[in-house]
Amino acid sequence: MTRTWRMLGLPALLAAAVAAAPAVAQDKEKLTDSQKLEEIQKQLADIQRALVALYNVPTKLGDAETNLARAQKDINDLKEQTSRLQRDLEELRRQVGATTRIAGFPPTGGTGRIRLMNTYTTPMSIRINDRVYRLEPGQTQVLEAQPAGPFTYEVMGVQPPVSRVLGANETYTIYVYPR
Repeated sequence: MTRTWRMLGLPALLAAAVAAAPAVAQDKEKLTDSQKLEEIQKQLADIQRALVALYNVPTKLGDAETNLARAQKDINDLKEQTSRLQRDLEELRRQVGATTRIAGFPPTGGTGRIRLMNTYTTPMSIRINDRVYRLEPGQTQVLEAQPAGPFTYEVMGVQPPVSRVLGANETYTIYVYPR
C-alpha cells in the first residue's frame, strides 16, 4: 500500500512543479535573483509540505484499517452475543411452557395483584417465586402487575411452598395469622 502512495506522490510532485513553473516564468523578468531564489524556496517548501502529507496518508490509512478491523470485531462480538441471548430466551420460553403444561395450568396473559397481609404478632417473610418479602406485624403490601398464571408461595418457617394460580385482573390474598 505504501508503494502505491509513493508512486502517486511522484506524479503529484511533478504536477505541482509544472503548475508553479508558469507563475515563475511570467514574473521572471521583473524579479531580482534573490527574489527568484526566495520564490523557488517557497515553492520547494510547499512541495515538501505536500510530500509530507502524501507520506502520512498510508499511516492514516493504516490507522483507519486498524480501527475498521476493531469495529468489525466488535460488531461480530455483538452479533454473537445477540444470537446467544436469543437462544437463551428461546430456551427459557420452552422451559416456562413446559413447566406450565406439567403443572396442568394453561398459559395465560395479563397481570393481577398479590396482596400480602401479616396479622401475626411478629415480623414474617413470604417467598413468592423465589423472591422474599418481609412484613412487619399488621403490615399489608400489594404486589402490582404480577404475571397471571401459576405461582408458588411459602410463609417462611410456618408454611411449606404452595402452588396457586393468579388470574388476569384478579387479586390473590395471602394471610399470615397465628394458628
